[in-house]
Amino acid sequence: MSERKHLGQMVLANCPVCGGIVASAWINDGEADAERGYLVSDWCKRGLSIRTIERYEGDPLPPPCTEREAHR
Repeated sequence: MSERKHLGQMVLANCPVCGGIVASAWINDGEADAERGYLVSDWCKRGLSIRTIERYEGDPLPPPCTEREAHR
């Protein structure tokens, strides 16, 4: 059995209504912490829950939000 390639980490913003993904971003090693902090704080101000996941080759994408109108 071959080992799947590690693609990196992603930050996901989850909908508080349905739990689906509203927004996502890759965590880049060269990215400034201030840039990532600004993005995550904006998501928190919108009432979204934040989580970090490890991504591997062949992983399915998390389900998208089904309540998009709730975020406008």
